[in-house]
Amino acid sequence: MGPHLNEKEILDYLMTSEFNEGLTHEESRFLLMKFRNHYRMLYGKAEGLIRDCSDMSGTISELRSTVEKLKQEVELERIKLEAETRRPLTLKERLTGKKTKFKDGS
Repeated sequence: MGPHLNEKEILDYLMTSEFNEGLTHEESRFLLMKFRNHYRMLYGKAEGLIRDCSDMSGTISELRSTVEKLKQEVELERIKLEAETRRPLTLKERLTGKKTKFKDGS
């Protein structure tokens, strides 16, 4: 056991070993340091992913709220359009060929 092994081989050894294979103090320390570094790296990645997930959840909530507001606006405009297309034309509108704007904005 020594520094000539790659990270995967070291981790495989640590995960399958019973730690009674007569390692020297230096070899045990080397393996422990490698495992600690690997654990720190994975822990940092996990924390970053948790933070990203939380940020994305907030963004999703904001986007859902925006979508709901837009759906309401679209529905209001659809209702206005439907009301405008169903109302009969006035005599002035028929003669000029233009729709008249009323006080309520329709």
